[in-house]
Parts: sequence; structure tokens; C-alpha cells
Amino acid sequence: DIAGSLAHAEMLAAQGVISQQDAADIRRGLSQIQADIDAGYQDFADRWNPILDVYDEVGVRFAHEVHPSEIAYDYWSTVRTLEAIGHRPAFGLNWDPSHMVWQDLDPAGFIWDFQDRIYHVDCKDVRMRPQTGRAGVLGSHLPWGDPRRGWDFVSTGHGDVPWEDCF
Repeated sequence: DIAGSLAHAEMLAAQGVISQQDAADIRRGLSQIQADIDAGYQDFADRWNPILDVYDEVGVRFAHEVHPSEIAYDYWSTVRTLEAIGHRPAFGLNWDPSHMVWQDLDPAGFIWDFQDRIYHVDCKDVRMRPQTGRAGVLGSHLPWGDPRRGWDFVSTGHGDVPWEDCF
């Protein structure tokens, strides 16, 4: 969180924990990070708008899977992605709750808020394992099914997706 990091740096500088020069360097670095993020969304729009123009011409609707490693990977990055392309109707979403649960997102709330954008659904489930302090949500490069993982994909209805809330 860039704003929080800026506030933290300012507080540390005010308390003399870091120098004013360090605070200025942090401000400059965080400003560059924000500029890079903004440029990434602009690059996405520049690349996708011509594709969406063709989709509009031929009546195609694209369903982007909200997934880590994608431009839209959680709630707020999805909002930002749709804003970047002007909420074009040709660009919709593939709702896959299995990715939302392990990120601690509300799959039912996501459906409600993006109901006009969900063009495809994957009924996949995920089971979270008890938090032991050893396994996190990123998977630790362990194979699927390894009990040391913090979560794993499972058959629909056998995991932690709140299906009754979603449908």
C-alpha cells in the first residue's frame, strides 16, 4: 500500500528514525512505483482496446479469469482493469471462486458487485488447511495435494467455497 508506506516513512522521519533525505528517497521511489502501476494499466488499455474493437464488430464477449498473475487478480484490481478500458461490454469476467477463497475474498460479494460482467463461471472449489504458521497462501512451490500446502483445489462442494451464498 503506497499511501500507507508514505505515511510510515513520514512518521519515521518526523521521529528521527530515518533522515529527511531517506524519507525523500522513499517518496521518490514510491512515486515511481505508482507511476509504473499506472503505466501498466495504460499499456493494458492500449493493447486491449483494439482487440475489444474487433470483438465489438463480430459480437464476441471475452471473459477474463480473475486470477493471481493477471491484470485483474482480486476485487480492486478488477475495478481498476474495468476503469482502464472504460467498462467496455466486450470485456467481462470468468468467475472462479476457488481463487477467491484462498485470497480471502468474498466470492458471493464479487458476484453481486460484478453481476453485469460475469460471462462465464468455473465451479471449482478449494479447501483451506488449518494455519500452522508453516504454510501460507502462496503454495510454497509444493505439488497439489501435498499436506504441507496452506490450501488445495478439491471437487466442487468438498471445500470452503460458500456455494449456498453464491447461487
